[in-house]
Amino acid sequence: MDRRTEPRFELDQTIVLTILGDSDRLVPATLKNLSGRGLRLITGCAIQLGTAVRIDINDSVLLGEVCYCSSTPDGLVCGVQLEQALNSVGDLTRLVSRLMMEDTGSRPGDHSVKDERRIPAGSQSSR
Repeated sequence: MDRRTEPRFELDQTIVLTILGDSDRLVPATLKNLSGRGLRLITGCAIQLGTAVRIDINDSVLLGEVCYCSSTPDGLVCGVQLEQALNSVGDLTRLVSRLMMEDTGSRPGDHSVKDERRIPAGSQSSR
């Protein structure tokens, strides 16, 4: 009995999987299917259950946790339960950059920061 509540889309896309931890590790993988709650991929190395991972796909970042990993003739098949998805990362990066330029009054490529702090009258330091 299939208990899935969301459609699953079959894929065959090469990706880079980031195993998150003290020192992030990049692992080549093949994304085999994807739904709103999880995905299945094939890797060349075993990944411990409960490990946090990051998957970058096109202009999206998916964060999840490995919920199974088993050996098959095709390689190690891992299931990832998705926790967060961030779409249109490129748009977000451009927006943050634009907002930071407005906040500092700088132009693209100008990385100087204006110091607009004011010292209230009568509070001069006696150094």
